[in-house]
Amino acid sequence: MTRTPPLLATRRAICLGLAGTASGLGARQAPAEEGWTTLVAGRRAVRLRPDAGQAADLWTFGESAPGPTVRVRAGAPLRLRFENRTDRPLSFHVYGLRGPNPLDGVGGLTGAPTPPGGSGTLEMASPPPGTYLIRPIVPGGSAEPAERGLSALLVIEERRPPAVDREVELLVDDWRLAPDGALAPFGDVVEAATLGRLGNWLTAGGEPLPRRIEAAPGARLRLRLANASNARVMPIRFEGLKAYVAAIDSVPTDTFEPLRATLPFPPGRRYDLIVEVPETGTGTLLAAIGPGVPIAVVAATGAKAGGAPGAPAGIAERPSLPPEIRLQNAARRDLALGGGARRTPEGARYDGDPARIWTVNGTA
Repeated sequence: MTRTPPLLATRRAICLGLAGTASGLGARQAPAEEGWTTLVAGRRAVRLRPDAGQAADLWTFGESAPGPTVRVRAGAPLRLRFENRTDRPLSFHVYGLRGPNPLDGVGGLTGAPTPPGGSGTLEMASPPPGTYLIRPIVPGGSAEPAERGLSALLVIEERRPPAVDREVELLVDDWRLAPDGALAPFGDVVEAATLGRLGNWLTAGGEPLPRRIEAAPGARLRLRLANASNARVMPIRFEGLKAYVAAIDSVPTDTFEPLRATLPFPPGRRYDLIVEVPETGTGTLLAAIGPGVPIAVVAATGAKAGGAPGAPAGIAERPSLPPEIRLQNAARRDLALGGGARRTPEGARYDGDPARIWTVNGTA
């Protein structure tokens, strides 16, 4: 079952690039030499709902939404070529990847967007390992391209990856679909009121839910989990599964079990998880929306795995902060977020008053 409940009012995650630590694709001449991965953004009809008669008009990298995962070996350079075959200027940001500000990929702010029919490149020597998300960012013009499916995972592998039996990628997105399966029109009053486009249909890797993952009983899986939605904040709950967090937004952590087996999952968030397959039966990774939407079902099959007992060691390689960032000298400030859309019996409505949209410590 992949249908999500009716549209819910939400507080959209503040600009996901606020950390200022990423790289992007600008409007530069594409190189001719080998060793580059090309992402072609174009229009494609994709049937997101198998039971619907209409395909959705998406913009994708290649054949599917999301696009194929880009993988780079540890120590190797990142070389991406981007071709824009849509009718909009586009600029792409790699969430969480630190690099020079001119390569940040925020169109019109850190560089010019790539025009329709144009191309751009991103090149970085030996980027830090992690799970990253590639999405368009053009202030005032990226919501619709993102909601049409322009996203892909970027995986920079470690030299010494965690000891697991298998690796699985789950890029979750939600779509607002009409009853016939086509994309609902963009720019309606609900989008304005909620500061984003909440969908009514979830997918993982562009496929209907739940995703079935089979592995040996007792095996350990590395799950690269990312939220590519525009506004959908969905707590993730683990039922019948023991999960350990190994990295959050590409930053390794000491491995820990989520409190109450639940993790917050806002747009743009990436988790590297180490999940233990149950000894028998199945376990579920659930989006806690309404009664719950199963994202993935992990099924124990075959002979028992002979893994090491105890909590996993996690990710050994941990990039250090630049010397300019001295967290020990940082000041602490509390921010209270408030505001939002005006509530009516009919639902959320935006009446033009910016004070109703967002406040920080009581100030719009």
